[in-house]
Amino acid sequence: FTHKEMMARTRGAAYAIIYNNVPGMFLGTLGSNGARLPTMSISQAHGDAIKALLAAGPVRLTWTAEELPFPVPTAGLISAFSSWGPAPDLDLKPDIGAPGGFIYSTWPLALGRYMSASGTSMSAPHVAGAAALLLQANPRLRPEAVREALLNTASPRRVLLDLPFLLPIHRQGAGMLDVLGALTAGAEIEPAKVSLGEVSGPVTFTLTLENERATAVTYTLAHLPTQATDHAVFAPRMAAVSATASFPASVTLAPDEERSVTVTVTPPAVAGEWLFGGYIRFTPDDGGPVLSVPYLGFLGDYQALPALHTG
Repeated sequence: FTHKEMMARTRGAAYAIIYNNVPGMFLGTLGSNGARLPTMSISQAHGDAIKALLAAGPVRLTWTAEELPFPVPTAGLISAFSSWGPAPDLDLKPDIGAPGGFIYSTWPLALGRYMSASGTSMSAPHVAGAAALLLQANPRLRPEAVREALLNTASPRRVLLDLPFLLPIHRQGAGMLDVLGALTAGAEIEPAKVSLGEVSGPVTFTLTLENERATAVTYTLAHLPTQATDHAVFAPRMAAVSATASFPASVTLAPDEERSVTVTVTPPAVAGEWLFGGYIRFTPDDGGPVLSVPYLGFLGDYQALPALHTG
């Protein structure tokens, strides 16, 4: 983007407008050295529209102080700049996602009071606000219970809106924050996430489900595998490589009853090193919020991977 701005400046431009070369919006940087033209980014669709107008002759753009809403085509998806997990010890990270892209929020008064911004500075307050609402509804909740409620009821996200594949588990964690689901779940599952670590064969773990309703409920269980990736730190390669899981088809709980569910995950039968994962989903028969527990495993010899790039 620095080169594009420089080319516009050397040719006498007063402003620079850079449009995306793929569908959607983008975030760019011009660096911090030297004078810069006022520069803005726009979507590919808007750039193509302006190019079509320019092909018919000179175009006059008028800038006003009016603020207008616009649709965000990537709403509901994980932002492209969002960090990948897992943690160095293969703990499943991130834990959860929240709205954090193009959020209209407060800004320093001298800079305009409000603006659309992106990042964890936007998503973290959403999670903090959700935790505050849970504690307002039930001040006796333990911090661990707040975390479990948020993770249990989060909604897994797809790679793209028009694709059926779920994003890798170490890209989204439990999924997108669902405040209403967390407030009305009426149940909880421990642990809220499962880190399998390095595996070479089937791994068994136990989930504890507690019914906090005043009525009995039956949960139907399902396995939602996500896309796997290789072990690259930056821009890992995704593949339709997934584990299988076995567990009871359903579980019925009386009011305030607690039941244990045994889950066995078998890693994908492929060569190489892969980060794989998915969700164990619990769907209640009373129409209440669906609960899920994310899991992550590493197939291969984690200790044999190079710690530093050599190329």
